Amino acid sequence: MQSIKALGDPRRKRRAFTPEELWRLVNVAGERGVLYLVAAFTGLRRGELVKIEWRDVHIEEAQPYITVRSSIAKNAKLVPQPLPLKVATALRQLRRDGVEPNDFVFERLMPDMDCFRDDLRAAGISYVDEKGEYADFHSLRVTFDTDLWMAEVAPRIVMELMRHSDMRLTARTYMDANMLPSSEALEKLPSLRLAKIASHIDSQKLVPESPSVAAAVPLNAGEMKLLTAGEETGENAPCRNRTCNPVIYRQWFSVCNSFALTFIND
Repeated sequence: MQSIKALGDPRRKRRAFTPEELWRLVNVAGERGVLYLVAAFTGLRRGELVKIEWRDVHIEEAQPYITVRSSIAKNAKLVPQPLPLKVATALRQLRRDGVEPNDFVFERLMPDMDCFRDDLRAAGISYVDEKGEYADFHSLRVTFDTDLWMAEVAPRIVMELMRHSDMRLTARTYMDANMLPSSEALEKLPSLRLAKIASHIDSQKLVPESPSVAAAVPLNAGEMKLLTAGEETGENAPCRNRTCNPVIYRQWFSVCNSFALTFIND
């Protein structure tokens, strides 16, 4: 019971980075940006990343991956963690000539808290938002989990990629529900889509008097009429519909012609 309570009551409420925030953070951080990319697209924890060696990084494979050795993994299990091709490319660019297999990949790049906050400020990201939710280094792991859900990856696969043994961790603790497209989901409801179509088709039925709203406005030759908004009805009632614009234009040109003829005659 105590462990279940811990799952639902984390010490710090973290949020996921939006895609725009993540790429701003990557772009302002220089070489550290590669570290942030790996964290956000593998979910590897800070303590695991700092112990990753170049022998663990398999970036020349058709399907790149990082070996998370059991000796450094939080769950003490050996796992080949898949790498997106773009992240593998970034790692190849990071690798310097002469590196040894046992050299640490990220040791010199791992930021302390002050450095990470500096990167956040440079990227225009608040460390704590208006809801009191944190954007710290571990939020990159929250981002990974949330992005997988947003991409509609099967829950069992998300759980495996997060290397969790409990789906509650995957679906509750690490999923940022604020990022869920709730409004978009409602718009996909079949009944709502049908209602939209019906309202468009039946608009004339709902407003039976609408055909008479745009009644023609008769004009007598040589007589000027000022068209104003109003509620009068009858033969010479002013038009209340934008489809009468041609009539307004003809009246306007008639007025202009009258002024022109007067000016010439004078």
